[in-house]
Amino acid sequence: MSRWKKKSVDSSKSNLLPGQMSVFDIGYETMKLQTAEFIHNKAVPRTDSKDITSMQEKTLKKFISDYEVSRAAKCGKSLEIEVVNADGFISYWIDENGSEDFHFNKRASILPWDKVVYYSEKFKDPPLTEIQKQHFGEFLEENDCKKIERVIHRKGDLNILIEYSGKIIDILSNGWVLEFNNIKHINCMEDEVVKDYSKPKIYSEITLKTEVKVGDLVQALHGEQTIEGRITREYGMDNDILNIEFKKNNAYARTAIGRMHILKVLQSV
Repeated sequence: MSRWKKKSVDSSKSNLLPGQMSVFDIGYETMKLQTAEFIHNKAVPRTDSKDITSMQEKTLKKFISDYEVSRAAKCGKSLEIEVVNADGFISYWIDENGSEDFHFNKRASILPWDKVVYYSEKFKDPPLTEIQKQHFGEFLEENDCKKIERVIHRKGDLNILIEYSGKIIDILSNGWVLEFNNIKHINCMEDEVVKDYSKPKIYSEITLKTEVKVGDLVQALHGEQTIEGRITREYGMDNDILNIEFKKNNAYARTAIGRMHILKVLQSV
């Protein structure tokens, strides 16, 4: 992954180590792991005392009343409030007493353990940038999907998260790829999970003995993907292994699959 601007962050350490990002790189301090419940967008947001303080809640309500707030996130003990203005965005950091710590004129990137506690309907589903899509696709291509547990895109969050056992890959909108070690799980809503590889899959369409032969055009299960291609060869005990030629990235590829992974015959010769 050397072609990415990748940083490695150990969540168990509060001091920056060589290669880690500074407050000016990511826009705010790296905080200790915090938990908070997701709060759905309301004209006046609902909060729990364990999420933000009463003074932070009061300040957030004031911001929502006076400005167009795209998102608010709990980042450690601070509350980050993102405001839309004529020139773009301003991000404010609010301390536990409801007072401003600092602000800067750009969007902030929240960390995997932070929580979005408010988002506007307009900004709840931020689209991925082209470079994010590229890096995300590269991870799925280069990494065995069996090692990935979940892919997460939280509402109001510009980043996309790939959850492994013991680490999190965080792909930022600017194309940077961050690796967070010693984080095992992201707290999020069910509908924020783009793909869950950890759940066992049951494919009711799969039959043990589908009647196919060389030359047939078939639909088959290849890993987590459904492919369409022609059978070029049969081999193995009882011809249970099939070679299929299929189109991938505007080129043709071949793979071997078990006969039981044939979903349907599209054209028989």
